[in-house]
Amino acid sequence: MESSLPRSRRLYLILAVGTQILSLVDFAYTLFGIGRIPGMREGNPFFAALLGSPWMAAAYKLVVIPAALWAMYKFRSHPLARFGLWLCFAVFAYLGAKAAYMLVVYRQYLFV
Repeated sequence: MESSLPRSRRLYLILAVGTQILSLVDFAYTLFGIGRIPGMREGNPFFAALLGSPWMAAAYKLVVIPAALWAMYKFRSHPLARFGLWLCFAVFAYLGAKAAYMLVVYRQYLFV
């Protein structure tokens, strides 16, 4: 079954959607891990300030991040927007891999 979207358009759509999913996984892991894993803290100072209000943090992850990803997807014909999509995906993929590793290493702290 062939998609009606051109190949490059599909690729950048997958990058944008994948990045959003990884961003939400990172958010869940952060909320779940802080206070349970010894020494765990939010590394992004801006987002750390938002964590004082989980509603603001959730709004950021559900409004600001998707809006930025949408803008990069919409302007994907520009090299900087394509670079931004790849960079965001790479960063959140790294954070997702790190979260998976931490879940294995610190599982005794998480599930008590």
